Amino acid sequence: MAEQRGRPRGYCACCAKRLKNEADGNAMYTLSRSKLVPAHDSDNDDDDDSVPDTTSPSKVFVTSLYVWGVFLLSAFTMTIVHARVPDMSTYRPLPDIALDNIPRIPWAFQLSEAIGAIFFVTFLITVLFHKHRLLIICRLNILLGTVFLLRCCTMFVTSLSVPGLHLHCKPESYDTYEEIIWRSIEITSGFGMSLTGVHTCGDYMFSGHTVVLTMFNMGITEYTPRRLHSFHTLTWVMNIFGIFFVLAAHEHYSIDVVIAFVITSRLFLYYHALANSGVLTAGDHVRLREWFPMFTYVEEHWNGSRVPNVYSNPATDLKAYISSRFGSRKRTGDKKKK
Repeated sequence: MAEQRGRPRGYCACCAKRLKNEADGNAMYTLSRSKLVPAHDSDNDDDDDSVPDTTSPSKVFVTSLYVWGVFLLSAFTMTIVHARVPDMSTYRPLPDIALDNIPRIPWAFQLSEAIGAIFFVTFLITVLFHKHRLLIICRLNILLGTVFLLRCCTMFVTSLSVPGLHLHCKPESYDTYEEIIWRSIEITSGFGMSLTGVHTCGDYMFSGHTVVLTMFNMGITEYTPRRLHSFHTLTWVMNIFGIFFVLAAHEHYSIDVVIAFVITSRLFLYYHALANSGVLTAGDHVRLREWFPMFTYVEEHWNGSRVPNVYSNPATDLKAYISSRFGSRKRTGDKKKK
């Protein structure tokens, strides 16, 4: 009774206990969030030079085999679908909101390829001087290979009619598989670009040019310093114009471009969100390895944080790698001789 007289009016022991539990739960939730989702959005993260690149050159080799194998398969599929492209005299171009309202610009397709070439050179220079160049190469190989593997399926299952009457497309058949293989190698070596003399028909769903433009643009914005806002805005403007030029050339339907942009951008963002979440360091990831084998293969030794944009001299790094790799073996051999 004495304790009850000292408590304020309206005091409830059960309510007080519940409030205490809620406060403790909120504190635990806040702690968990701070541990599980660290903040990596500030521009200062680019200055973190303490994170080593744990990606081995063997992973670069394996992922490069993956992406180039997919490129060859994609070229093989393009050759197959060219052989069964719909007859232009029978199947007219489909109604399209963009192609029906945008006059055709003859030089637009070459200009979109020129923008893609600029993106490629810019990304290549960025990766060459990036401290985590091996990890970035592996990631891009996986992303490009996966998107183009999906493109092989969409090209093969449905053949759309030719989008423009200016395209002189007719079924092109081959007598032997050897001719198909040589044609596939020709397409792959020319990177499927009209600037290199490669011309194909039937490979419409979805746009490979849009995939390349979007993938390299997002790679540039991700792995260049975050404070370069004006430069990132410029690359996005060039990306949008490059996609517009694909449509202005009447080389693809609008749906080809939209699907390509959505798939490429979502896959890039989802991959990096998963890589930056630390999911592989959270515990058992057997199910993740089953569903995403290439992801776990490349990211298994990464610390689960956003890649800091720190740069170094590639020649110096190569010299240090060779010294650490073969110098240690030489010292071990000398010790055994002694």
